[in-house]
Amino acid sequence: METIVFTDNNKVLPISLGTLKQTQTLLDYAGKLPATAPIEHFNFLDELTNRISKNFTIEPTPIFVSRNAAKRIKVLDPEDVGLPQSWLIQRLITSFHIKTNGLEDQDSFFNVAVAFNDMGIQVGFGQNIRICTNLAIFANNYLTTYGKNRISYNNIWKALDGYINSIYEIREHDNTILANLKNIDISYDALKSFMGNIQLKAIASSYNIKNCTFPLNIGEVSAIGKKLLTTCDGLLDKRKEELLENPFVSAYELYNMGTEILKPQSNDFVSLLPNVNDWGNYCASYNYN
Repeated sequence: METIVFTDNNKVLPISLGTLKQTQTLLDYAGKLPATAPIEHFNFLDELTNRISKNFTIEPTPIFVSRNAAKRIKVLDPEDVGLPQSWLIQRLITSFHIKTNGLEDQDSFFNVAVAFNDMGIQVGFGQNIRICTNLAIFANNYLTTYGKNRISYNNIWKALDGYINSIYEIREHDNTILANLKNIDISYDALKSFMGNIQLKAIASSYNIKNCTFPLNIGEVSAIGKKLLTTCDGLLDKRKEELLENPFVSAYELYNMGTEILKPQSNDFVSLLPNVNDWGNYCASYNYN
């Protein structure tokens, strides 16, 4: 039997849908369901699975559950072994790999990502980059029942059906963006400008200056800088004329450095999907010249 055992160093765990169904329901625990998510998480995943699988072959991925906002009923687990029924899981994120012809190739495959938390429901439609399993969401192919651009739960299934029926169009649009990013070679000066811009935006976002928001925080932008310094050959050592001679990185590589950071294991589930979407749109629209 699968158990749920969080630790100080492991506050996010992968579990199966079967194990999730053994956990406490919010209705039993709280007596009611919120208006932004008036359905138990496992029932939502079951219904979404049924709707997608009518026309596509899908492969579920592990469900990542978070210790944040989870509740424990210790009397239901007297031996403290992590019995699923002793946990109320309120924050999770998972995805569905769509394996139908035309929706996957050697570089990426189509993915439907779902985040369910104590504030509501989020669903994103986009690509999963095979080499790094990074999720790519562009052009606001993202639905939420709370926060900015929210829609009511009563309208979410109609909206989801519309996105599901447009999967091939979304795939073609996303592939065009990814191809364009691959074709943009970034010079040393352009790289310095890009890093300076995102650092300033991360600082402004962290300190809420002029209501600025940015999908990466200061530490995450620094992590991209560190990776650039350690992987771009001679970035610190070459003379300026050599630095200006050849590009160091493509826009696609820079984009993936950001999505590599935006993973369930290291990010708040509440903001993960909108941050992936915002980072994608930022990189796709940035002027690298």
